[in-house]
Amino acid sequence: YPLRRQRQMCIRDRDNDILIHGHTHINTIEKLEKGIYINPGSISLPKQEQENSYMVYENKEFIIKNLKGEQLKSLIAN
Repeated sequence: YPLRRQRQMCIRDRDNDILIHGHTHINTIEKLEKGIYINPGSISLPKQEQENSYMVYENKEFIIKNLKGEQLKSLIAN
């Protein structure tokens, strides 16, 4: 399925604040109407020519980093 379709399948009919989903290996952090959708990417098999990545949660902030520890994306949780 395309990324948008997978995200919709994961969040429809649910009352979640945060959904962390890693199946696609495509890193993303999205603020949605009903919460936050996060995919940390992949440390070994990233897709769509993205860098190898992982996610950390520090001080109420979700941060996706590459293997050098550089920040790629972030979102502060309210």
